[in-house]
Amino acid sequence: MWAGYEVPVQAVEVRVATDADVEALSELAEASDLAAESWETTGDADRLLQRWIEAAPARRGAGTLETVA
Repeated sequence: MWAGYEVPVQAVEVRVATDADVEALSELAEASDLAAESWETTGDADRLLQRWIEAAPARRGAGTLETVA
């Protein structure tokens, strides 16, 4: 059963020029006791979902991944 998560989750699209910019944001978040994750492209998320499904295909599935923002 799904349960609410006590920590708020927020999403924002950022523009960066290099991977170093992403790393700097992650380091700043970590230093502030926060977390930042990069979901750069739909392809990265597709692969993640596919690996998750493949681990237990009889129990897991997912709809079509959509970019909402």
